[in-house]
Amino acid sequence: MSQDTPTDFERAIVERFNSVNYKCILCDNPEPLTKTEIKCVDERLNIHGREQPKSEKNEVRSALYVTAFLFCPQCKSKFTLKMLNQDEIKVI
Repeated sequence: MSQDTPTDFERAIVERFNSVNYKCILCDNPEPLTKTEIKCVDERLNIHGREQPKSEKNEVRSALYVTAFLFCPQCKSKFTLKMLNQDEIKVI
């Protein structure tokens, strides 16, 4: 995400990520971990020839990152989760 405001695509990814419940790997807490600071980075490459203007037609999504901080309220463990998808990504 190059600009400060997230795109609709990035907001949808964060919303989906938020719907996943993660459990603590260090204790037997049945409650899901608390998620904070979820960020989505949608990197794109713009491939164009010399003297050709940049165009959305030439734009290729090169990577999609989601990062979040997770916290276990029972054992007070803190986790950083980083997900990277470099596969073909279909626009929502």
